[in-house]
Amino acid sequence: MMRIAFLFISFLFLCVVGVFGSKYATAIGLSDSAKNYYSLRNAAERDVINMDFKSALDKYQAAFLYKYPNERDIYNAFRTAVLIQDSVRAKEYFNIITINGQSREKFENTPFIKKIKGSSLYRFASQDYDSLYPRILPDEKLAYIKALDSIYFMDQAIRKDNVLTGEEKIQSVKTTDSINAALLIKLIKTFGYPTYQRVGIFEKFKYGFGPGDGTIDLVFWHIWRTGNFCKDLNEVVADAVAKGDCVPEDYAFYMDGQSEKKIYYSVLPKDVNGDFSTDEITEIGAVNQFRKDVGLYPLSELKARIEFHKDHKEDPMLGFLFLSFYNHMVNLMPPGFTY
Repeated sequence: MMRIAFLFISFLFLCVVGVFGSKYATAIGLSDSAKNYYSLRNAAERDVINMDFKSALDKYQAAFLYKYPNERDIYNAFRTAVLIQDSVRAKEYFNIITINGQSREKFENTPFIKKIKGSSLYRFASQDYDSLYPRILPDEKLAYIKALDSIYFMDQAIRKDNVLTGEEKIQSVKTTDSINAALLIKLIKTFGYPTYQRVGIFEKFKYGFGPGDGTIDLVFWHIWRTGNFCKDLNEVVADAVAKGDCVPEDYAFYMDGQSEKKIYYSVLPKDVNGDFSTDEITEIGAVNQFRKDVGLYPLSELKARIEFHKDHKEDPMLGFLFLSFYNHMVNLMPPGFTY
């Protein structure tokens, strides 16, 4: 426990001088494992949209041979297994979800699980929950999670502070965001990127609500809403994308939020009728190449994913997760909403 306390406290006092700079995106060369993973994962999502769930599940399974599953992907794979009544693979993926911190109580309160909770397949898949759910975390993992929690608490505390107002409040928020970005950089360089495998869903910001966004998503959301961009953090995250640690759709969202000129168009424009459209994107070929370079599918497929969600949002069995929470929220806002 002393080691945990030392690691936790040390990150609260990191130096933050000089980390903020101009908007920044860098060329990314994906590792072979990441390329193979996303090629198969993207193909699985295409199959889901086409309602070919058997083919989708086979591709998810093949993708997971190349690297540890991303959080949203493992939930999608579990859902796909349930849809084709593959109890063996449903149990395999449920077990992964469990060891990474999914609260059974919260999971079973979702519309999807409510729908299948009484089935023999779900009883089989979830039978080992109590023995698999981690009650005690390894010291290093716990230290990392506590450090991320401290960033989350600082982010929220300054924004909920009712003493500061006006320009003083704005500057205090920006200073806190700068400190948090610097802390994230040090944490990532020390522990690695906060992947699903490294920290699960044990952070206070997302505890038990997988799959959801984590502390790093919150920090990016806030630093670019205040125009407080961090070149060094962008570089560290770009390196994580290349290794297959940072999810490409998250990275694209982080980068697009920092400039009027979008690189990846992670948020599609809407036409005068409020429908998603690529008509105003003059360099679709170049954008699609940028997207491909980080492991993403072309814009036409992004549109198809968003439309799939809209078409099936009332069906608890088809609530697939193709976008992160913030990206999902922005893409589905009414016309005129900006981020």
